[in-house]
Parts: sequence; structure tokens; C-alpha cells
Amino acid sequence: SPTRSIGNAPNTFYANNDSSAIILAQPIDLTETENAWLSLFASWDLNGGKDYVKLMASADNGETWQPLKGRLMENHFIVNDPTTYVYRGKNDVWVKDWVSLETYCGGNLLLGFWFKSDQIVGRDGFY
Repeated sequence: SPTRSIGNAPNTFYANNDSSAIILAQPIDLTETENAWLSLFASWDLNGGKDYVKLMASADNGETWQPLKGRLMENHFIVNDPTTYVYRGKNDVWVKDWVSLETYCGGNLLLGFWFKSDQIVGRDGFY
């Protein structure tokens, strides 16, 4: 396990009907870059109902956001947004995921993790 991580509900279970986000404080400078990848280690325990985490990107300092696709994410999970990829279910070991940032090369990029839970039981969350 890493010595530090971010999480949506550190040291507790997350709440029912929660909607929250963790957003980088500063954008990533990709202005001189032609190809970029984000690599991250993650672990999650999200209720099997409709709870999920999606990774979002903004090229306009947070005015608009677009979902990203990691290799460990699944789509067809959000009923009204079947093309968006999300982390869902349970993966209680640390795994490495990769996300292409090529679309954002040549500019600045802000990243955020969006969490959403339903009205059923909360779990440990996303780290």
C-alpha cells in the first residue's frame, strides 16, 4: 500500500446519496507535450448498487468537464450516460490504471474524481 492517498471517505464509510468531487488544486501543464498518460494506483469498495467514481478532465480551468477512460473502468453503468466509464464494485487491492491524456496535449489540464452514491448502504469508498 502507498504511504499516502486521496479518498472520498477516509477513515469511515461514505454516506448515502452522496455526490462529491476531489479536484486538483493546480492544472497540469501539457503545453509543450505531444503525448501524455496518467498512471495511478487505486483501490475501491463501492456498493454494488449504483455507486461509482468517474475521472474527469477540464481544458478550460473547470468550466466544463469531460469523462476519461481508464483500462480498469466500465461503461454502460450510468443509466442516463451509458458511454461514460466509471470505477464501480469492489477491488480491494491496489492496482495500476492508465489513462490517455493525448486529447489534452498542447494546453493545461485539470483533473478530478467525481463520486456518486445511491440511497443504499455506503462502503469504504475510493482511494
